[in-house]
Amino acid sequence: MIITIEFSGYGNEIVVGSISKEDHQKILDYMEKNDIEELSDFYYEHADELGITAWHDTDEFVHAYGPNDETDVTITDEDGNTYYEGTIMGLDDETPLYREQTEEFDETDIKEGHRLFHGSSGEEGDWYVEIEIAVDEDFDISKLGIRERYIQTTEDGGMVFDKVTYNGEEYDIELQSSETTGLWIYISEDE
Repeated sequence: MIITIEFSGYGNEIVVGSISKEDHQKILDYMEKNDIEELSDFYYEHADELGITAWHDTDEFVHAYGPNDETDVTITDEDGNTYYEGTIMGLDDETPLYREQTEEFDETDIKEGHRLFHGSSGEEGDWYVEIEIAVDEDFDISKLGIRERYIQTTEDGGMVFDKVTYNGEEYDIELQSSETTGLWIYISEDE
């Protein structure tokens, strides 16, 4: 029996890396000169002009993406039987959502002359992931697990669900397509 798990609706892309203090100052000077108030606006429209690495490539510590807790989930089999239809958090009543991986980053993780960089985008609309699991016996939803990956920096944190397990087997949740709906950027300052 083939079980299909579809995730659709909402997700996140999260990066954590570092940026040189020199590049950070270039960004601040450019933003002041051009009346740009938000780092996200700078990264969307002006980073290339200054030769600044794109936000989503500033990821030497972590680059994670996946559905978030508002994502819709549908679990079906090849005969069209539906085992679950609802939000990912609603699955918690049926199967374990588990936090296997928590990652924390702060200024002590970066090299001299750099600042901590944390970028996070909301993804909506075309977020769609489908995972097929081969099951030799009747499907048992209680054997299904979905891993929550939580990333914490000095300023904020974010989470994605990035793996599915069934009966001890692990499956990556891979992005098929998405559309960014918002961007949040944090760059640490000197104390």
